Amino acid sequence: MKAFSREIRYGMVGGGIGSFIGPIHRTALQMLSPKIRLVSANFSTRKEICDQTAEEVGLDLSRSYYDYETMAKAEAKRPAGERADFIIVVTPNRLHFSVSKLFLENGFHVFCEKPLTRTSAEAEILQKIATDRKLLFGVMYGYTGYPMIKEARRLVHEGALGKIRKVFVEYAQSWLTDPIELEGQKQAAWRTNPSESGGSLSMGDIGSHCENMVSYVSGLQIKEISGELSSFVDGRILDDDAMVLLKFVGGASGILFASQVLTGELNHFRLRIYGDKAGLRWDQMDPERLEILEKDGTIKILSRGAGSLSKWVGKTSYLPAGHPEGVIEAFSNHYAAFISKILHPNEKESDFPGIEEGVRGMKFIESVLKSSKSNQKWTELS
Repeated sequence: MKAFSREIRYGMVGGGIGSFIGPIHRTALQMLSPKIRLVSANFSTRKEICDQTAEEVGLDLSRSYYDYETMAKAEAKRPAGERADFIIVVTPNRLHFSVSKLFLENGFHVFCEKPLTRTSAEAEILQKIATDRKLLFGVMYGYTGYPMIKEARRLVHEGALGKIRKVFVEYAQSWLTDPIELEGQKQAAWRTNPSESGGSLSMGDIGSHCENMVSYVSGLQIKEISGELSSFVDGRILDDDAMVLLKFVGGASGILFASQVLTGELNHFRLRIYGDKAGLRWDQMDPERLEILEKDGTIKILSRGAGSLSKWVGKTSYLPAGHPEGVIEAFSNHYAAFISKILHPNEKESDFPGIEEGVRGMKFIESVLKSSKSNQKWTELS
């Protein structure tokens, strides 16, 4: 539990009954502190879903809205002691831009699911509004909230690996191996529909996590990419598999792959970074363990809860060592940093993925799309 100086209020757009990600966000906030409260929402475009979800989560029906436009206008008029401190956007991708833009324009901080928008142009508009109005904007790249990922970032940035030579990042899933979008599976239906999700399925849904993870941990800037997007399921319009070669400023290179059609894989997200002094390995299937590979072949295993680890691990841990933490706690860590910045705007230390990461992620996706359609070997990051 985190100690906050006052009650923290938030609103949510999307996340109604049947949503996968909405309850994860709410649970992450509930775990963080009893002082955090959901005070308003537009859970769905369907009235019955709004009502059912409001009843399920205990939201006052007078602040459960049937469209986000009405919600934004009504909530903006509330006094400071009642209005939400920030709004969470967990809709399908096509609504990320319009919902986020409206709430920013009405003076609310925003935390949005990834990918930020459907185009980099939309993302840059949100960035300008947030900057001009001095509003916070978070983007939920949840995996960088893991304590051992923060430890990996510290080790890389302090030079423990030396000069980075090679980066490998992979995200393997199998849930779209069959055309379940044709069987009424809600999560698959909107993700495989370009009008709902944007120009890419595999890159937008999970490849964006790969790009963010590499950038966060390594600190490297991608210079050029060579990408190939594929759709293995007959009749599927969008890609369900992505392979990307990476070239970084400074000479390092890497490989990124993100596939949702690898039979038998559940949610296998893995990062490996190699420098001229040492390497590191992290696997989301065992997130409390970070391996450091020494030159002599020795493998040093770091675990969350060990006393020799940095302050980041202690600040982002909730349970004693030996009691596994997971992705919900990782979400909580991002929200803890975001809320702390709301309460203390002048604090220098804040570690949550923001609008800059969201804009960069969209430019990366567009560069992969461009590269995949081109016969040119390398494409500069847009």
